[in-house]
Amino acid sequence: MEKIHQWFNQIRYGEYSRALILLSGIIIMLTGEFSTTLPVAAILKKFGDGGTLVQLINILPLAILSLMFPIGPVWFKKGKIVKTFQNSLTLFAIGTLIIGVSPNLAFLMIGRIIQAIGTGMVLPMLPTLIISLLPEHSRFANFYQIEDVILGFSAICALIITGCAMLLGNWKYVNLFIIILTLIVYYSASYIKINLEVSSRHIEWLNALF
Repeated sequence: MEKIHQWFNQIRYGEYSRALILLSGIIIMLTGEFSTTLPVAAILKKFGDGGTLVQLINILPLAILSLMFPIGPVWFKKGKIVKTFQNSLTLFAIGTLIIGVSPNLAFLMIGRIIQAIGTGMVLPMLPTLIISLLPEHSRFANFYQIEDVILGFSAICALIITGCAMLLGNWKYVNLFIIILTLIVYYSASYIKINLEVSSRHIEWLNALF
């Protein structure tokens, strides 16, 4: 009990708060990426387009994320970490808003693409940044294994939230909830004091080509 109390005090006084803000950003953006997985049937019924095209709504953003990973560091060359993180959240929120008001499949696809680009701007670098923000005594070498847990947790969150939205009558309600969370994280990121900045950029052209 004492350890739990100490942990909450550390969060309260900012020792872990900066890392938690970035981690929350990861989870929210990944949750948004998975938010159209469950309501495929509802999307197909509403827009009446071919099933293959509807499936692209989920497949194409993953392809974009795969492309963004090898070129991710280039974004950090243009500004400080926090500003880039906020720009990423902004782009993600715009894509989510377009999805929420999309009148047809074309707008839905555009929203998903913008969502994926926003997520991909910081996702490749965030694990390293989170480790750098943690106190030295709390850092652990196997953080990258936690990425799988974060990915699974985000997928489960997306299924639960989207399922609740569908029970309320419209799966698009999930986008409103995600936008609210994104705005909270964006505001919280304003309080992150960090001077980290990528001094050189390196694009993995071979991986980008693949």
